[in-house]
Parts: sequence; C-alpha cells; structure tokens
Amino acid sequence: MFSVRRSGLALAFALTLGSPVLASTLLIDGLGSHVARGNDQFEVVQGAEAASISAFDQSNVKVSGGNISWLTLNDGASADISGGDISWLMLNGNSVARLNGAASLSWILFDGSNSRAEVFANNVKYTGGHLSGNWYNGTAFSFWAIPAQGLEPTSVMPSNIVITPVPEPAQLVLLSLGMLLIYARTRHTDRPHKPTPNNTRLEGSGTGA
Repeated sequence: MFSVRRSGLALAFALTLGSPVLASTLLIDGLGSHVARGNDQFEVVQGAEAASISAFDQSNVKVSGGNISWLTLNDGASADISGGDISWLMLNGNSVARLNGAASLSWILFDGSNSRAEVFANNVKYTGGHLSGNWYNGTAFSFWAIPAQGLEPTSVMPSNIVITPVPEPAQLVLLSLGMLLIYARTRHTDRPHKPTPNNTRLEGSGTGA
C-alpha cells in the first residue's frame, strides 16, 4: 500500500481547469511500481518494497528506507538517498542522485556523460569499477559505478561521479567546541572594561578639620 498527500489548493485548481496536478507528494510505504512526472515529490520510507520507481521531468525521489529493485532517473529528475536498500540506480539524461548514506547499494549505471552522482563520503576509492568508502557516520560502503553501455568496469572513475568529503561525528564535535571557545573569547575581549576606582587621596585632603 501507499498513501498520496496532495496540496488541497493545487488539487482544487487542477479540478477547476481540468488539468493534472502539477506537484504532489507520494509517500511510498508498501509494495508496487511507481512513476513520478512533472514536479512530483516521492518519499520512500521504511517498509516499502518497490519493484521499480521511474522519475521523469523535474521530479524528485527521497529515499530514507525500504527496498527498491530499480530506481531510474530520467530528464532532469533527482534523488536524495540517505538510507534504504537499492539494487540498481540508473541515471539518464541530466538527472542527479545525491547520496549521503544507504543501507546497501549494488549498482550505479550512467547512460551518457550528463547525469551525475554526488557522493558525500570519506576515504573514497575507485578500483576496477568499484566505488568504496565511508558515509559520514563511518559506515563502510562498496558498490559498482560504471557506464551503462557494455557494463565494462574501468580503471578510471567516471566523470559522472562527484565526491564531497564530509566531517565525521568526532570532527563535528571538535569543530563545535572550537567555535564555542572562539565565541567565548570574542565576548570576553569585546566586553567593555569597568573603570578602576581611584583610591589615591587628593593632595591636601584629610579626614578632619
């Protein structure tokens, strides 16, 4: 099963003009195959068992859980992947997949040179068609990332892959502590100094007549 959430205003507008809804959010939490078009927003959550999800136009798919056999992005579609199990991720046209975590991923295939996979990870290596490294939380990953035509592993990482290192949790803690220390020191430096009382007696002054 799956549920669909649509904006009431957008739905009323579409019904009035007799045109399809331009944007919708579909929460995938069960079985099935799905197609996103236009500016559709799909969200795949824990418990989903999608045989295939195909995204077209400027649609977006967010994956935080579940199992997907085929996730295919076409045209200018995009995907934000932070979890879940994906067997095949196919990137066509000018599509973009942003990956900052996944429970498992087997394959990324690139059809052409314009599609892009933005991988936010550390210690990334590319060996014989295999991309490996660690997500921001330290979890290791390893999957195939090669051109779709021929399915031939290469020794050079495809230009479709963009790697962005990310701070690990321990580094984030140290960075936060450092910023707090700098902030505290800046406040101390900028604090106006109170004038020091002058206890020196004026010449000729006394306590008695």
